[in-house]
Amino acid sequence: MTSRTNLHAESRNLGSPDASASSDLQHRRQLAVERYLDGDSIEVICQEMGCTKSWLYKWKNRYQATDPGWSQE
Repeated sequence: MTSRTNLHAESRNLGSPDASASSDLQHRRQLAVERYLDGDSIEVICQEMGCTKSWLYKWKNRYQATDPGWSQE
């Protein structure tokens, strides 16, 4: 799903299990990138969060402080 359609999709899916799972995943992405920006090493973040380095690099590269929707798929 493209970013320009995410806002519309979220408003249609409020209350559905998919909306909750999407919100949890976005929070996980945000937390991982925040930890990276705070200086935690990628190895430690991945080990503690149970994610791969490629996953973290993907979201680190997509991070944009001026775009609150950066963590959406």
